[in-house]
Amino acid sequence: MSNNNYLLSRPLANHIILGDPDSEIDGMTTTNGLSFGDVFNDLNFGFNTEENCINGIDDNDNGLVDCFDPFCQNFNDFDGDGLGLFCDLDDDNDGITDEIEDNVILTNFIPSCGDDPDFDFSNPQLESGVDRNEGAVYRYTEVIPGVDAIVTLEKIENLSVPIVDDESGDPEWFKPQSSVFDLDIGDDAFQQYHFDFVITGTFRDTILDAFNLFFIDIDGNNRYSETNFTENPSSFTHNDPTELSFIRTDQSIQATGGSNEFTGITDMYPQANFFTRYVQTTEIRFRFGIVANQDDVDANGRQHGLIFTCPDNFTGPITVSIDVDEDGIPNYIDLDSDNDGIYDAHEAGHDLAV
Repeated sequence: MSNNNYLLSRPLANHIILGDPDSEIDGMTTTNGLSFGDVFNDLNFGFNTEENCINGIDDNDNGLVDCFDPFCQNFNDFDGDGLGLFCDLDDDNDGITDEIEDNVILTNFIPSCGDDPDFDFSNPQLESGVDRNEGAVYRYTEVIPGVDAIVTLEKIENLSVPIVDDESGDPEWFKPQSSVFDLDIGDDAFQQYHFDFVITGTFRDTILDAFNLFFIDIDGNNRYSETNFTENPSSFTHNDPTELSFIRTDQSIQATGGSNEFTGITDMYPQANFFTRYVQTTEIRFRFGIVANQDDVDANGRQHGLIFTCPDNFTGPITVSIDVDEDGIPNYIDLDSDNDGIYDAHEAGHDLAV
């Protein structure tokens, strides 16, 4: 079973300045302007969030909070130019900024996923821990042939979990529920899961070529809105029009529902759904939660839904591709993002005669 490494070999957020949601001016924002905002601040990313991170000290006036200075030169310098991921506007040094390469937007397009298997998340068995509590571990046997899913309820914040996975109706879907009490405006509540794909009957990781996550029925009302969050995929797709608002960091995508309530838990409303795709991956983390739109919010048994399948009901799909050729290398550090044998720099005209 995987260790507790929250990096998952994906990059940390770029150049961080306290209070600036887009510190590097590259179009990739952090929430709350510090580290990874509320989305990731309470996770262990393998480095120490010291006091000088919290209060935003910048003793050398380089525009970078001091606790991140070591990462400016030494952390993930993909192109060997002396600038690490936190400070480099062009991480693969191909003359095309990360802002452009990291946001390839395709309209009326969904990534080809029809040949990928649908997963069956029915009949979970408690492996260890206390059901519906932090640390509980469940096994789903044969979600696809030869592969089990080990699902850990990693964190619960400001809510209770009445049901980890509602098996009534569409049992192959993953459908947790949330209950909250006395939330005030702006308060977040969430439950966080880690899914680890292993060889059936074991705890040995297995790498999946590709799989699809279809987040459904993210709605709300005047009192509160549902939120879903997932780690950065190869691409994510939403409908146009959509009722969802998105916050994207270098590590995650968070979708927040609008104020329209949809009955039950269903994939029938494309304006309340979004879709992500992953390649060459053995594990994934995501959250389901609620954010309060006013004070003194209670909600009992809010339904969340996730289907491991390719969507078929988007009316106007818009796809943001983070890894166009799905080779596991994000566009902004991939010298040939579309894998056509022609370097991106050449395709952009940087080495062509004027």
